[in-house]
Amino acid sequence: MTLLMLSVTTWAAVGDKYEIIFNGSNVVKLNGAEIAAEDYLTWNSAKHNFNAKFTGCTYAGNSFTKGLKMEGATLVQWTATAESKVIIVQSNWSKNTIKFDDEELDVASSAEIEGGMVYTLENIQAGTHTVKRGSGETGIFYISVEYTGEAKIQLDTPTFDVDPETGTVAINPVDNMKEIRYTTDGTNPGADAGEVYAAPFKVEDGTTVKAVAIGEGNFINSAMATTLVLVDGVTVKMPVIKQQNGTVYIKSETIGSTIEYSLDQATWKNGDRAFTLFESATVYARALREGSITSEVASEKILVNKAPTNTEKVYLFYDNPDNPTIWGYCNENTMEGQGGTAYYGYEMSISGNDTKNWSSADPVIVPGIQVPGMTFPGDSVTTLKLSNGAQNTISFEGKKAVRLTFYSYVNGAEAAATAATGWREVNGVEYDYAEVPMCCFNDLRREAEGVDEEGNPVIKEVKDMAGNADVRVYDLDFVEDKVTFTNKGTQICFVAVLDLATANTVVDHSATEGVYEMKAATAQKGETFNMAGQKVDAAFRGIVIRDGKKMIRK
Repeated sequence: MTLLMLSVTTWAAVGDKYEIIFNGSNVVKLNGAEIAAEDYLTWNSAKHNFNAKFTGCTYAGNSFTKGLKMEGATLVQWTATAESKVIIVQSNWSKNTIKFDDEELDVASSAEIEGGMVYTLENIQAGTHTVKRGSGETGIFYISVEYTGEAKIQLDTPTFDVDPETGTVAINPVDNMKEIRYTTDGTNPGADAGEVYAAPFKVEDGTTVKAVAIGEGNFINSAMATTLVLVDGVTVKMPVIKQQNGTVYIKSETIGSTIEYSLDQATWKNGDRAFTLFESATVYARALREGSITSEVASEKILVNKAPTNTEKVYLFYDNPDNPTIWGYCNENTMEGQGGTAYYGYEMSISGNDTKNWSSADPVIVPGIQVPGMTFPGDSVTTLKLSNGAQNTISFEGKKAVRLTFYSYVNGAEAAATAATGWREVNGVEYDYAEVPMCCFNDLRREAEGVDEEGNPVIKEVKDMAGNADVRVYDLDFVEDKVTFTNKGTQICFVAVLDLATANTVVDHSATEGVYEMKAATAQKGETFNMAGQKVDAAFRGIVIRDGKKMIRK
């Protein structure tokens, strides 16, 4: 992740006060007058959002109704050009902590106010400072930086010259610097950390070099510079193909390489993201990088079960054209219909943690889903956004589930690229989501939706999942009454389809479960067996296998 670090362009004076106000947006004021936020601070835009549960606090003349949600990847950062006093106002929605310059603040040291906690930090030296999440999810309302010392000047950021043929790195000097310090092991250089740069040096392919110009006197350290060194002529390593329920993820250990895959070794497609197959096939994959030798081709047989037929489908999303309040009670931890009753007998809830909830996310177009009252593609539904780590339960009393399918995207492409994300548990089965992480990002598409009174196109912005859907399929063995699922990692937004069994449902798991193939091989065509492999007659009720396919008789 690359963050552009900017400092205030004017000289700071003792008494100057910068206020950073998080109340549904980023606002920065200098001595009461609003200035451009991007001229003073930077933030991780991929994980920078606001939530109304952080509310009910008044401070410095501001009534806060929507504070900044501090998640695992959230970062707020600024550069002060003088010694300062820093005040941070945190929501008291929870007693979870925040970090200032990577040190956890002690909740006991804060001053309690209605709806919030106030930290006062004295004698903070000039330089770059950060606020991050500490022990868990919480919210931030306000930060002030009041200069108490004389102004200093931040040094320019160092630049690199890299020779791709040899991997030699040169770091260019910066005016007024004391020295340049650098690292090649992933750690951050500083005044007392890293090597002092003296002459160009060689590194291995895939090495990240970090450098900072060290100041003294009236000059403070520069922002950190980073470069990834890729050496020409290396042979890219053969990629590894992973699969989970038909979803394929291909990875190369060679840094900076990209993936291509094929089903016939004639037509190749980009395979940097996970993709899902709906029929069994052999996947071929290769890794390549400009200036390097393309890897050998890897191959893997992907086994995919056929979709169950003659099922009753339940669609999970935030709204519904026939009942716009179907999911209107999300933050009460149950999904209910009009008047507080379960919607058509189905209910969704969160178990085990009353601080977890879910809410609406962005609308999406999901090709192929047929929802009553909607036509795809063209119309869109609103996705659900889940709390991380919460176990969700779908209840369908008196019925049996045979498949659960998720159409998902990751809330923040940059964050997703640096952390594994996925469904950790479905119906009590644990999955290694790091093996096949979600890689479908929140790409946007603009779509015309008619014209206004003056004849101008009306444009809405929706996420189109055609060609960019992370589809996860979980086959269920006629699960009764309820099914659970738990997400983990970067926040997931999704639409889901639950297939429930009817009297005519046919399930075929022969692609992945040899038991069905074995029983089918010993059976005569038209014979029916129970799950123990015993032959049964037409009067038998329950789960049966007939002609190698599983079905339910009621």
